[in-house]
Amino acid sequence: MSHNSVAAPIRPGDATGKTYRSDFPVPPALMAPGATYETMAGRIDDKQCELFRNAPPTLSLRLAETFAARRAAPHARMTEQDGVVTTFGEFEARAAVLSLHLREAMGVKVGNHVAIAMANRVEWMLSLIAILAAGAVPVLVNSRGAGAEMRRAVEMTDCVAVIADRERHELLVADNVPALPCLVIGAAPGSAEDFAAASVAEAGASLDFAPRKPEDPALILFSSGTTGHPKAIIHSQGGMGHSMTLGLLLDEAYDALYREHFGHDPYAGLGSEPPAIIVSSPLFHVAGLLLYLRAMMKGGATILLGKWNTDAVFDLLEANTIVRLALVPTMIFDLLASPRASGGALSRLRFLSSGTAALAPEVAARIREALPQCFMLNTYGQTETMERVASFGGPEFEANLAAVGRVVPTTMLRVLREDGSDAEPGEPGEVAAYGACTMAGYYNDPEATAATIRDGWVLSGDIGRFDETGLLHIVDRKKNMVIAGGENIYCAEVERVMAEHPAVAEALAFGEPDARLGERLVAVAVLKPGQTLGEDEMKAHCKAGLAIYKVPRAIGFIDTPLPRNATGKVAKGEFLAGYARPWAATGEVQA
Repeated sequence: MSHNSVAAPIRPGDATGKTYRSDFPVPPALMAPGATYETMAGRIDDKQCELFRNAPPTLSLRLAETFAARRAAPHARMTEQDGVVTTFGEFEARAAVLSLHLREAMGVKVGNHVAIAMANRVEWMLSLIAILAAGAVPVLVNSRGAGAEMRRAVEMTDCVAVIADRERHELLVADNVPALPCLVIGAAPGSAEDFAAASVAEAGASLDFAPRKPEDPALILFSSGTTGHPKAIIHSQGGMGHSMTLGLLLDEAYDALYREHFGHDPYAGLGSEPPAIIVSSPLFHVAGLLLYLRAMMKGGATILLGKWNTDAVFDLLEANTIVRLALVPTMIFDLLASPRASGGALSRLRFLSSGTAALAPEVAARIREALPQCFMLNTYGQTETMERVASFGGPEFEANLAAVGRVVPTTMLRVLREDGSDAEPGEPGEVAAYGACTMAGYYNDPEATAATIRDGWVLSGDIGRFDETGLLHIVDRKKNMVIAGGENIYCAEVERVMAEHPAVAEALAFGEPDARLGERLVAVAVLKPGQTLGEDEMKAHCKAGLAIYKVPRAIGFIDTPLPRNATGKVAKGEFLAGYARPWAATGEVQA
């Protein structure tokens, strides 16, 4: 059944001929007229773009169809955490009761914003579905953030209610902020309600998703910006619905590429149960969110991994059929360094996906040696583009580790000079993305939205170039950002918090190469005249205002101002060229 009306093909203007459209190797049969992934022209978030003709036009409708299909096998495993299994039937019944509670007991209305602030757990997954079914908008708070960060996220997005675990609730209600209705996991403190009581499964309860339009907001996620504060990113119902379908298409395309390369089906001999997915990324991250949603749509189990632990991953690989594993390079490094890597736990893996940072040649070589049956993949994107705008895998990826991929279907990319004109092929410039999956804008921040979205094109902040074969290379980051262990850390945010210490005049945060993390965050604090400050005290100050992964690994102290250029901006390169890192003397960076 077609969910979208037919329209004539329309694309945004391309007077220069330098717009890069998808050349991803999708088997023609998948996107041919009448096929599952046939495309058509349409509109999403006031953008004229390419859509999937036969796909649900909204995230809510996609989820409604998914749960309707899963009712044929209610006893199938849907989630697992620490050995505790929740079936699809149990999950739907609990989510349905929770959704009703949000509407009737807590007064949540269609279009309201409801924050989720908790670590990875089944209750997080239940909350997302229940909020969406109520017609409200889940606000995915960074649960690794400090209390001040989380409170700001809830306040800036005008949430009417909060669902949290006990630890995050205690951080959120410091100084009685926010004074909002709260559902809390565990013994409910104060006036907060207990989550378990509000989500007791009732026999026969089923989800009823409130109707939503493609242009309605679906989710709000957060991404730090160069201003030093996280921004609230809105993704629409139509954009999220499209993203789900694109993910399924890419999975099928990679299955076909695997068959072509290895000469056999990637699922051969693995049994009839849909493969499970291990989610190691936070669910509030795009990577964790999409893994969970895609597994649910395909009928597979989502296995939640707590704190990163290689032995726990090997245990799960031995006990489950895991075909696809998505990890950041740091995790891959740890996995291959384990003595258990030489055992049989990895033998059923068929796809190993990397992202966020380049895969070192020596790590790629170790993957090939340890996993000869595996197809290596890479993706590139950001929260504003719902993760992926480029991807590639297999031999092409292994031969081009410095590249990040080919433009994915239904997406277009440009490379722009500082003046906004299109760069010549091979010339570096800022990467800009256009398509149904890109964000609708930043919530309640028209200035930031206008600075990031130009005529529908989302500016990435990354400097890239296309080579003569059509592969995208990221050569630098325009945004002042460090990627440490797969986590994006914006230096401006770290510098802002450091400068709030009464002994600090200004600060400079930056990244240094690290074999395991890719980059490690370090910093320099400029002390005010007559002030003294120790590294431990500075780190403690940072921990109070930042997520733990944003705290610099090492901090140096100086008493002279940072050099500045003619426009008054810190001359970062000039300073770092002459700065003798105090931590370099020992060859170690403190944690």
